[in-house]
Amino acid sequence: MTSATVIARQKVKNIKAAAQLTGSLLCRSSRQVLSAPALGPGLGAGWSVLCRASPNNLQKGSIFMNSSGIKRGLATTAVTALAVAGLPLIASSASAADPQIIVVSKGPVRNGGTVGSQVLLRVKDVEAANAAPTATYFKLARQNLTESVDIPATQDLDIVAQSVAAEGSANDTNKTDGYHEVTLAITAQTQSAGGTANFAIYYDADNGAGADYDGNPDFDLGEANVKDSLVTAGAPASITVSPASQTAGQNVPSGNYTVTILDGSGNTTQLSGTENFDLTSGAGVSFTPDAEISASEAKKGVATFKATGSNKGLFTINVKGDATQGPVGVDGQAQLDVIGASSKVHSDEIDIVTGKDSWDGFGDDSYGSTTAVRADQKSVTLNFKSPTNKNTVIAVTATGAGVTFDNGASTSKTLTTTLNGNGEGSLTFTPDATTIGASDTLTFSSPSFDDDDVATVTDNLIVEFQARGFVVNESADTYISAFGGTVSPVVTVTDQFGDPYTGVYVTVERDGGANDGAESERKPVNENGQVTFDLTDTKATATSKASDTLIFRVYPGELGGVLATNPTPRPTIVYTADGKGADFAFTVDSVSPTGSAYDPNSVSALPLVDTNANSGDEYIDLNIVGGTTGAPVTVTVDNGALVLKGTETRLAQGAASKSGKVGDNFDIIGTKAGVVNVTVESGGITKTGQVSVRTFSQMTPFTGGTVTSAVATARNLAVEGPSAATAGQVVEFVVTVTDAFGNPVRGVNPSTDLSTLVTGPGTPKGNSGASDASGQITYMVELDQDADNAVNFKVTGMTTVGQFGAAADRITSADTTNTGPGLPASENVATASIAEVVNIEELEQAVEDAEEALAEAQAELAVAQGNLDVAAAELAVAQANVDSLTAKKQKLREKLNKAKAKGNKQKAKTTRKKLRNTKRSLRAAQDELTIATTKVDAAQSIVEIREGDVADAEADLAEAEQNLEDAQNG
Repeated sequence: MTSATVIARQKVKNIKAAAQLTGSLLCRSSRQVLSAPALGPGLGAGWSVLCRASPNNLQKGSIFMNSSGIKRGLATTAVTALAVAGLPLIASSASAADPQIIVVSKGPVRNGGTVGSQVLLRVKDVEAANAAPTATYFKLARQNLTESVDIPATQDLDIVAQSVAAEGSANDTNKTDGYHEVTLAITAQTQSAGGTANFAIYYDADNGAGADYDGNPDFDLGEANVKDSLVTAGAPASITVSPASQTAGQNVPSGNYTVTILDGSGNTTQLSGTENFDLTSGAGVSFTPDAEISASEAKKGVATFKATGSNKGLFTINVKGDATQGPVGVDGQAQLDVIGASSKVHSDEIDIVTGKDSWDGFGDDSYGSTTAVRADQKSVTLNFKSPTNKNTVIAVTATGAGVTFDNGASTSKTLTTTLNGNGEGSLTFTPDATTIGASDTLTFSSPSFDDDDVATVTDNLIVEFQARGFVVNESADTYISAFGGTVSPVVTVTDQFGDPYTGVYVTVERDGGANDGAESERKPVNENGQVTFDLTDTKATATSKASDTLIFRVYPGELGGVLATNPTPRPTIVYTADGKGADFAFTVDSVSPTGSAYDPNSVSALPLVDTNANSGDEYIDLNIVGGTTGAPVTVTVDNGALVLKGTETRLAQGAASKSGKVGDNFDIIGTKAGVVNVTVESGGITKTGQVSVRTFSQMTPFTGGTVTSAVATARNLAVEGPSAATAGQVVEFVVTVTDAFGNPVRGVNPSTDLSTLVTGPGTPKGNSGASDASGQITYMVELDQDADNAVNFKVTGMTTVGQFGAAADRITSADTTNTGPGLPASENVATASIAEVVNIEELEQAVEDAEEALAEAQAELAVAQGNLDVAAAELAVAQANVDSLTAKKQKLREKLNKAKAKGNKQKAKTTRKKLRNTKRSLRAAQDELTIATTKVDAAQSIVEIREGDVADAEADLAEAEQNLEDAQNG
């Protein structure tokens, strides 16, 4: 239904007294008035108001509406009259009941094509009470809504197909939005490709009742409509195929290949009429849904297909326009790499991963079981770790019950992945989030799933989505309080997946015992979902000490009703005079570990090398005798031992300390050989004892089956050898054999259980025989006499022996499943190297060479010293000459002075001449002295160099002699 001013969903041909109407009325298509108009001038209270088909005009006392409607050729005067009366041409969108048409999406449209653009509409209130619309009532007009949509020589549009998905129906993609979904196929012809065609879509609620001057169905005022346009695309000119390449297993469908059709301008376009693409490839390749893409399969210019290959190899997929029907010459290609498919993927090689689920790691559960997943999780991932299926393809199908995929398009989804070189990979399934609800399930199936079990077991995985529930956990089953004492129980509120609740409140009530009373005030939990109550005894006595039962209730807040209560049997408070529990003892394998006669070696367990304590010699049973039933108890062990509780048997489940209650079953398992200290604490009382972990290698006599059992535990190897050795020497490499926990393994035969390889200048010279109690075997290697480079020693444990060569989480190398969760990968190959090999002959030659070098340096020093001596003598002669001439010059100066004083000119002249000659001689002598001094300095430098050479040669000789001595003594 809809609201309009006076005229609503009805058709008016002639209007009189329209100016007197100012209100609005609400009508159904049946012409019944649902609401009276607000009265305006000329309309009196109590007048009858009708809305029906009638040729009569609007009259005083009643309102009649003609059914022929507002024509596309409505006279100007009538339109003017509507305007004067304040009547809108289209109903207002302000009302929640107004009809609505919304364009959600539009596909491409080929100019003049036969398929048409796929136009998706959301429609609401076009029929009374939002009933589903009739598909054929959707029609086209020009955007002014008064003329035919077709414009000669400009545009031609037609609706060639239509469909309706009613709100909430199976094909409705959003079942709660209140809208019906309508798909119209609209063909368009414009003057040329790339042209724009404008139009309006309207819903003709009465399907054109009444005649019209142009013979077309009418648009009526108030009917829902929307304006839009389409841009036409040209004929196909090219295609793309993506992805360009995929990998799939033999007989396993690939993922989707997507073909996109493009026109000459690169715009997505459509096929038309009988045009199609043919799919071809090599032998054994088939296609799904078939080997042809028709126009109807590519309505949106896009089509998908899958390829399946029965033969291994790389295949080219050809997508070709049909040679007869076209589009001729429009081709594309892709590749399909067909490899082997996975087989016999065991359930312990799968891990179901979500944010919250009950499958805890690889090997946690098996095929056929149901895994709980919290309903707010939006995806489920399967992780694979299957070494025997490395580099193969695995395909898994998820089938939903109550769950859909791809916006409701399917209840199942198939995904494939190629496992890597370690056999690892993952698949993530994402259902439609709005369809996931409590109790809905996903079943995962695959031809690769196989546990090698009986045929009656279905090899699939089931996931059940669950609403978040409440689990109320108490810190103990029994609390012990002294008279007048206080106990502090801790309550944890979680969901069934262990996630704590926050924001909730908890109360406690002591019921039926000495402190029976009212429910406590509500206390909020902390960020860990925990709350602690301090409960003080005020009434218990030696004669009145009945135990109180604790009732915990969970509330949504300070207001609101109970959400959950702790289940029965509920914890209790036991009252004693000293606040301690009853005295207790404990036994190990039914033996009391106390008293001077007790020997810890008399109660022992083997190291849990197979990770599963399913044999009596692999665990020690610990039993608590006495104590307060249900009271908290903690069992702690050391030296690598672990505690199991209840039905636990696996190594990975053990811990050095575990808590429970008196009455629980505890077992001790071992890893490291030796004495294990055991501590048991309960009710404020602590008791201790000892047990032992003993290997087969420690048993006596060590013969027969014991040897076989010991060797069966061998997993790892290590080797040690010298880092340096002398050529010709026999060196030792010590190999140590250990189990998964580092315990030495005795009895390993070096001839049959191990292989060795020596590389470099060395020759094997035997070994010490089977590994001893320390797990050691000594191998002898003789180095060549002329060895001068590295010698390498490699030892390998045969993969047919014990646990040598086993992968992580597997006991033996032959295992194809994770038989030993928690075991590290075997280290069955070990190497050692002698990086420095010394040759005696070379060392002796080095000493001789050093001695020769020293002698040569000393000889050169002697020569240098002789040269220095000669230079020094020459310097002395030059110095004496300078000294003599200096003295002579002084005497001649004195004579010259005397001759001058006496006025003896002749003598002065003669003396002056002698003085000049002497000065010349002195200058020459001084030059010679300078030269002599330089010669001495140079000779001295050479001597110092030669002395350094001698020192270096002496050091080299000393080093060579020491190296030789060390090698000879080594």
